[in-house]
Amino acid sequence: MGKIGFVLEGGGLRGAYQCGAIKALYENGIRPNVITGTSIGALNGALISLGKLERLEELYENFEAEDFFVLEPQIVENLELEDDLLKQIPQMGRALVGLLGQGGVDIKPLEGMLEKEAPEEALRKSDIELGLVTLEIPKVKPVEIFVEDIPEGQVHDYLLASAYMPFFKAEERRFVDGGIVDNAPLALLEEKGPFDQIYIIRSHGGLIKKTGWNRENITVITPSRKVGRMFNMDKENIKNNLRMGYYDTLKILQGHQGSYYSFKDLPDLSQLLIDKQVMEELFYGLSTGEGYDYERYYYEVIIPDLARGLGLGVESSYQQILIELLETGGRYLNINPNHVYELEEFLELMRNGLDEKGFSWSIKEKLSIGVAKYTRGWLGDIENYSLALLDILVKRG
Repeated sequence: MGKIGFVLEGGGLRGAYQCGAIKALYENGIRPNVITGTSIGALNGALISLGKLERLEELYENFEAEDFFVLEPQIVENLELEDDLLKQIPQMGRALVGLLGQGGVDIKPLEGMLEKEAPEEALRKSDIELGLVTLEIPKVKPVEIFVEDIPEGQVHDYLLASAYMPFFKAEERRFVDGGIVDNAPLALLEEKGPFDQIYIIRSHGGLIKKTGWNRENITVITPSRKVGRMFNMDKENIKNNLRMGYYDTLKILQGHQGSYYSFKDLPDLSQLLIDKQVMEELFYGLSTGEGYDYERYYYEVIIPDLARGLGLGVESSYQQILIELLETGGRYLNINPNHVYELEEFLELMRNGLDEKGFSWSIKEKLSIGVAKYTRGWLGDIENYSLALLDILVKRG
């Protein structure tokens, strides 16, 4: 496959996503020659470079905070922040006060784990080259370096330095988290180039501002759903991120359709939207008024409005619209997104879910349930068309 490079973004405990993604890459025969990472990306990269993917997965699957940090339970609770930080400034303040009160986060358990799982000598001998990023203080000097260039006996110091948050306890602070410098060190990786293929594995779904990533030989793997805050220590959230990374990557590698869900070998659903019988079913009992050219109204008004109502652009294909309808129904019914579905399997889950909820998907009624939540405020017939199309999809599947 030629020369392969992995770039692992920083992001705290969201690094579980990267572990899942790398598992999918390995299962598809994609292994790196060089890895660069920042913060948790550097720590993940250390174990990957030693062939310890299964061990890394085990650490995330069985995560226990005390295996990495010494923290008071209340401080842990205050660190488990959600997405809206502005609303949680008091909670963040309580966490920082608590951390300062105990002199910072004691990471001796993390240091011990690193010494055990990633010995310096093994890292130096690895066939996979490893690079990392940190920031030297008080000089405010970026440090981008490969293991081979780190002074003897200091590899672990540099790995920890790449992930060193300001509230970590330290006898002498010389470095801080490399995310301040470059949270996804592509430039450092390319010092070892050229590469036939590069995989940038992110840890969160924030905006990508780096135009240098838009190249044919670069694949960016990004979380399809919320991954939580970087210090969210909830075990189920960590496991969910692990699985999300795996299935998001399979979707890219195997060409599955869908955004929230992954659909395998999905047939052409677009014919459903232009089926005369479907059109008759949709218009039956709906209040479009007398004297309309129903077919023209359908194509020029209903379908574009349906696309907008689902949060899609009016230029969206029929296939995209119907996939969004399927995903909307799946989200409402809480169907597990960490799986690769064939259409019939997914529709069967929808049938069962609807039966359990006791819903009758009648387009003759103004239903204000799950789909309405995802139609961005659209009311009336557009909502009913959404329900009707889902009903037809489920019944015809």
